[in-house]
Amino acid sequence: MNSDELKKDFFWPEPSEGYRSWANAAVNKGETGGLFYADEFDHELTFMVWAAQNVARIAEVACSDGVPRIEANILDGRLFNAVVDKGPDGYNIGVLRGLVSGATLASMLLSTRLPVIGEDRNGALYARIMIQFVTLHEVTHARNGHVDFKRARKPGTLMAEAIAPTDHAWALISQTLEFDADAGGFKDVARNVLGLDQQRGPNGPVFVTSTSLAAMTVQSRILGRAIGSYFLLTQAEIGIPGDSHTKTHPPAIVRCMSAYLVFFEIASRINGLTQEEVQQCLEAYLTGCYEAEIVLGEGRNALLAVTEIADEPLRGTGYLFSEPGHFVPSMVMRRNMVSEETLAYISRLKACWPEIRPELLKLKLGSHNLA
Repeated sequence: MNSDELKKDFFWPEPSEGYRSWANAAVNKGETGGLFYADEFDHELTFMVWAAQNVARIAEVACSDGVPRIEANILDGRLFNAVVDKGPDGYNIGVLRGLVSGATLASMLLSTRLPVIGEDRNGALYARIMIQFVTLHEVTHARNGHVDFKRARKPGTLMAEAIAPTDHAWALISQTLEFDADAGGFKDVARNVLGLDQQRGPNGPVFVTSTSLAAMTVQSRILGRAIGSYFLLTQAEIGIPGDSHTKTHPPAIVRCMSAYLVFFEIASRINGLTQEEVQQCLEAYLTGCYEAEIVLGEGRNALLAVTEIADEPLRGTGYLFSEPGHFVPSMVMRRNMVSEETLAYISRLKACWPEIRPELLKLKLGSHNLA
């Protein structure tokens, strides 16, 4: 059975002709691998179908907000990445096969090596959150005008095109756009995970929910596990390298910290939560980030060395991660998440905002504007 027949049988979203032309164009194919094709013997086909249905649904909802056509599908590239570009008839988003595979593997590890909380028994739960976040990140690039802005300033083939090492000023602008896209993607995925409805308030947006505090705390921890995992998997750029200003994206630790700042804004605007209850959700989110590092980063190696448990699931060790006295300190995140260097880097990115059209950045971290 060929790929097109399989996609039809599995209700795979059918790419439009415009998307097909873009995905398979020689100038892009080297970066993205072109459209994903498979046969019935591909062991990852089920996950790819599931991911394709998720990203297509997100793109469809984005179009209902008045944005020109946004179409998303799975591309065959093996990198842990996603891309967005603009064609004659709208925006094209490609979530690469490598990202789906990496997120799925990480999700299974989190589900088997950490204490079960809430409804996380589904091994694909964390992968779904990661894929939603990445897709919504790319949607924000389109919604907030980043793609058009980059096309006007730096014509190229993709949103994440390489930046010349000498162009430091443009690199910081590019990183600021990524900063903003993270904020938009995170806000939307956090609302989905926590079951929040956004309403207009006298001092900006407010969030309402019928979820109990206990359930919200659990969901905050699940969200932290997923988002922390994503940033740990983005080429492991956890520290702040000296040449970070030459890159298109901020270091992963800065992006992880900026997501936390958005979560702080969201939690602080949930109707009915006291300051202590907001702090409870924030601590649960950070605990989830640290847990992800234990499984996927250096922290896990430290735990294995201490307990000598080889490959036994972490929940079988007797360690209760919710108890600070039993929690193995993070090797990287705990040290860097609120370091002066990280906060200074975020301030440098914020300083780039005046150089960008004021209406471009719709989501400003650390401010009271999430509209």
